[in-house]
Amino acid sequence: IDVVSWGVRGMKRCHLLVVNSPSVEFEIAGQIVLKSSVIANAKENPNFSHPLLHTEMELPVDPDYMPPMTIKVYDNRLFGFKPLAGVHVINTLSLYVPQPAFVSFSDGNKDHSADQQLQLAAQLENTTHVLPPVM
Repeated sequence: IDVVSWGVRGMKRCHLLVVNSPSVEFEIAGQIVLKSSVIANAKENPNFSHPLLHTEMELPVDPDYMPPMTIKVYDNRLFGFKPLAGVHVINTLSLYVPQPAFVSFSDGNKDHSADQQLQLAAQLENTTHVLPPVM
């Protein structure tokens, strides 16, 4: 799972104080799978220093069994106090799973066989998608 978390903006007050040092946790099926870095001062720079988060995990292929992702934002305050500042739930991750593209080829009058199309689909599944570097 790859997550790009740019930063936080427009946070409302949490326990009567401004959210100044937020961090984000990503949970899948109740387990914390990704944690962002802490933004030292959200007023000066609301972006995370390391926006690209990555983890490996097995997920079901059938979208009916895909677990939800819960995104939680915490405010990191003095003495280790971390109140929950916001929550969002993505009910189905299947909307964000890249699907392999099936391409139909024809060479003049000769169409490629189904076996060749399956081989092409397998090659497309094995390719990795690389994101451009973040500046």
